[in-house]
Amino acid sequence: RSPVNAANCGRAMKVGNHHRGWSTGAHMLEHHRVMRWALVVSVVVSGCGGEVANPRSCIDGTCTSEEFPFCDLEGAYEGTPDLCVTVTCEPGTFEKCRDDVALTCNTTGTDFELRECSLGCQQGVGCRVCQPNQTVCANGAVQTCDAAGNVTTSEPCASGCFEDQPRCARVSASNISDQVFDMAAVAPILELVNGTIDTSTGVVFGPDGQLTVPSVYISVPNAPALRVFLARSAVIGDVRVTGEPAFVLATEGAIHLTGRLSIWHQVGRPAAGCNAGNGMHDDNAGGSSITLASSGSGGGGNATQGASGGTLFNTAETYLGGAGGSVIGNDAIVPLQGGCGPGGVDARIGSPAPVNYPGGGGSGGAVQLSSQTKIVVDGIIDARGSRGNSIPKQDVMAIFGGGAGGSVLLEAPTVTLTQNGKLIAKGGRGGSGYYSDPAVPDTAEPEPGAAGDAVFGPGGNGAAVGVAATAGADRTRSNGSDGGGGGGGGGLGRLRINTLDTTYTKASTSIEAASTTTGRLLTR
Repeated sequence: RSPVNAANCGRAMKVGNHHRGWSTGAHMLEHHRVMRWALVVSVVVSGCGGEVANPRSCIDGTCTSEEFPFCDLEGAYEGTPDLCVTVTCEPGTFEKCRDDVALTCNTTGTDFELRECSLGCQQGVGCRVCQPNQTVCANGAVQTCDAAGNVTTSEPCASGCFEDQPRCARVSASNISDQVFDMAAVAPILELVNGTIDTSTGVVFGPDGQLTVPSVYISVPNAPALRVFLARSAVIGDVRVTGEPAFVLATEGAIHLTGRLSIWHQVGRPAAGCNAGNGMHDDNAGGSSITLASSGSGGGGNATQGASGGTLFNTAETYLGGAGGSVIGNDAIVPLQGGCGPGGVDARIGSPAPVNYPGGGGSGGAVQLSSQTKIVVDGIIDARGSRGNSIPKQDVMAIFGGGAGGSVLLEAPTVTLTQNGKLIAKGGRGGSGYYSDPAVPDTAEPEPGAAGDAVFGPGGNGAAVGVAATAGADRTRSNGSDGGGGGGGGGLGRLRINTLDTTYTKASTSIEAASTTTGRLLTR
């Protein structure tokens, strides 16, 4: 509000006196509000000496500050009527009635939206949508009214109303049947912090022992099997998922992720299409004394290709690095499968003790979270590709590429990523002959390849958003000496978010380190 001087001070008081004669209806309400405004000004501006009026006053019905967005007419929050206040509320929930106006929390939980109710507003319910002796679905709620027109039951519809029946619409999830999804409505509530989930056995452990969590095993032709865990609602924090079937959590209510959900590398491993090339090792090249020699294997692919492994050039022969893995799967993540692992490392033909080391095991896993209500990610879903390693033994060196990032599928009417929300499915770095293994930060940046030296080439970088995986470095050596090419970096993983309107809410600091697409939920 602008500074108040002596002239407009008098004008303010005059306004109050000028309307003193109003007597009925809206005029009485406006008279009351104007008189309160005059009193507020008289208190804030001592003697009309040019001081500034209360900037949080909303006697005129408006609030302009983002910090104090809501006009509290009744003084319910800080005890002062007509004051702009800060609001913290659960998005979409009804707060209270103001005559025939319903106050409902906005989508960000920071203010109330005002909705005029054509059939009136009922405390504890919100806008009435039903007539006497009716059951109606309208304005996102199913209501039943008694003979007097009072609402006797009211159910909010997270997915809106069904087309031609007085009931809420329901979500149909990807990869699982409606019958399986609906079983979540009668399942127990899941609260799992500091625990493990095994998709092979269906066993769930919390810090105090084994938990009873119903699950359904689903075999999928030409794709990984699924293990669907069912809960009425779920709070997940710092949980490690292991096993071989892909991991699915289906809930009737909300899913809140509050910690790190780590999807182990074998979870949902693809059944076909993984073709990263093999490197080659030699434990006695050229017939000389024992040496450690290897070319690097290729990195695995998913949404983007993996990179090739480094070649080892020898004076006797060349050991080609393995080719990078191809793109697999699709943006919808149907079927649900993770990324591909790196290629293996084979023994050179004629090696005294040929040992082949298979690859393909170190990819990012597959996870699907499906809720009939909402998903809030206030933690980390970690489905990054594995880091390429090496196997140095007395007479063998095998150097591997990185695994591709996995696949993350989120489905709910609304999905929110908070300032702590991170969805990570970037590619794993390629390995080298000898390397340190520092902690990997939870960022969207590519993971640098394992450090090499003059003998062993460094590994390639893993893929990130907009950044392709890079190849392992080549090396040249003479017969009988150690040496090796680096492993190729792994490709980028996938992230799919399906909501009612194909959009989701995220904070400026949230991270989506994956090839990200959105889709529209199917309802029924």
